[in-house]
Amino acid sequence: MRTMLAMAAFLASAPLLSAQNDEYFVYGGIPTTGPWEIRRTVEVDGNTSNWFTGGGEYITFAEDGENLVTFVEDMRFNSLYATDPAIYFIGGSDGVYRAIDLNDDGDAWDPGEVVMYIDTRGAHGVTNTSPDGMDFDPGATNPVLFVCDDLFHTGSAQPGSGISRYEDADTNGRADDAGEMSLFVDGMGTLTVPGDQGQPVTIGLTDFEALTVLSDGTVIAFEQQDLVLYGFKDLNGDNDAMDAGEAWNYCNLIGKVAGLEQNADVVAGNIPNPSCPSQSNPAIPYGTLEGLGTSHGIGPAGEDVVWIASTASNTSCTEAAGYVFRAMDANGDGDVNDLGEVTLFLDGTNNGNMLYPVTSIYDLEADGEGCAIFQGNGPFGSSYLQDSVYRLVDLNADDNADGVGEQILTHFWEPDGCFATTLTVAPEGAFSSGNLCLPFSTFGTGGTGSSGNVPSIGLVGNPAVGSPIDITLTNGPSSQACILIVGFSDTQWGNFNLPLDLTFNGMPGNFLYVSVDLQFNTTTTPSGDAVFSGAIPGTFNQCDDIFVQWYCIDPLANAKGAITSDAGHIKVQ
Repeated sequence: MRTMLAMAAFLASAPLLSAQNDEYFVYGGIPTTGPWEIRRTVEVDGNTSNWFTGGGEYITFAEDGENLVTFVEDMRFNSLYATDPAIYFIGGSDGVYRAIDLNDDGDAWDPGEVVMYIDTRGAHGVTNTSPDGMDFDPGATNPVLFVCDDLFHTGSAQPGSGISRYEDADTNGRADDAGEMSLFVDGMGTLTVPGDQGQPVTIGLTDFEALTVLSDGTVIAFEQQDLVLYGFKDLNGDNDAMDAGEAWNYCNLIGKVAGLEQNADVVAGNIPNPSCPSQSNPAIPYGTLEGLGTSHGIGPAGEDVVWIASTASNTSCTEAAGYVFRAMDANGDGDVNDLGEVTLFLDGTNNGNMLYPVTSIYDLEADGEGCAIFQGNGPFGSSYLQDSVYRLVDLNADDNADGVGEQILTHFWEPDGCFATTLTVAPEGAFSSGNLCLPFSTFGTGGTGSSGNVPSIGLVGNPAVGSPIDITLTNGPSSQACILIVGFSDTQWGNFNLPLDLTFNGMPGNFLYVSVDLQFNTTTTPSGDAVFSGAIPGTFNQCDDIFVQWYCIDPLANAKGAITSDAGHIKVQ
């Protein structure tokens, strides 16, 4: 409880950003037990100083027993189909899928709500593909999705490796019909880019790990063997970028490839080089810049801002962990290698203002004002860290998000912890919130105890059938008997309508909010805390209602010598 209270105090002191109320979709799970899921954060209590971390403010958006919602490599929100905004994700058998909320209940795990969008194997006519990153072209008339395919582990280029362009030309909700796929960058081909002296430099094409798309359709992709961000653009309208002049060195922070211009700010020492010596060969640098996103048109003259996150771990590459860079092509030459065009936006590992400083970054996603990172640090759950999502915004116009309040904790994977991989951002209201099966929410008010404290109920754990949960009490009377009341109605208890004002029972200012169907006795600690541990029985179904409230002895509080807490509403998951 101390960790959660400290977090609440930290969040309460953070500045509010009224212009950006995004929702965060994060994927992860526990490798030994599952299930893996896409989790959605929602704002339900109107308290944006406690961003999406309260009870009931995260739900399972999509989970299907690790069938299609599994091995998710990347996610993107898109509303190009105006009637069906969706979360697109790479998963399953190397396909791209759409998660759609067809029945407006706020999630996408009902029948028919997770569907194939692209069969990448079928599109290429191969038995194996390995898509890693994707992004939509924001300026396309029909939905156009670029997908990078990493088949480098096979030892040689394979059909389908490189970057594929998929266009849903007939807008039927799939982008792999005949003629809808083209090899934008053919991994089995050869491509050169201009070097630092204008000479051609042959580049790698088979190990693209991430990409993002600019406003003009330029694809920026990170090639893991070269450790370079290359730019690709179709200049002649043939749906590929394999022709002369259609590829170039967009951002070379690490400087591994001989003959390529290196970023001037790295060379000058203005920003760190996000690399370390390779463990297999210290003479060769290692780095990985797999967190990419674009905020379209937010620059001072309408330029795109590209966010670049180093996804190296501080356990394997300390020198490169926790960095987020901000890149903008200020002089309009198509790259960001010139002096002043890349700045260090966050030094996460060394940031003393974050509640959970970065240990490693799993993914980055851009929004209209900044970016968000899914990163490997948070309180420890039952098996894994409760990895956290931070939104990063430059509030004081110093071109970074290292200052106090500029890293806003929006979500952590409470309560079980997880092995995390990816996130995406959707605007608030893109999906229904009217009928969400929220795991836990509170209602009503507690009575005031003799010490002036108001007892408060809480829940730790996911209230799914068979899963362990803790129903907690804080701010209760010190070292006193208390009862957890469990009921199945919040409107009626026998002949009494609820809520029931308990003034008649000598308890003014206290109310009974739940029917008294079950009671469990315990005792508070000297600090006024209590906990009841249990599990949801198998007789319950998803979204069944359970109501809970604490009743505590407090001899000096009133004539009855007792007070009640606020109430909790559990919906079985």
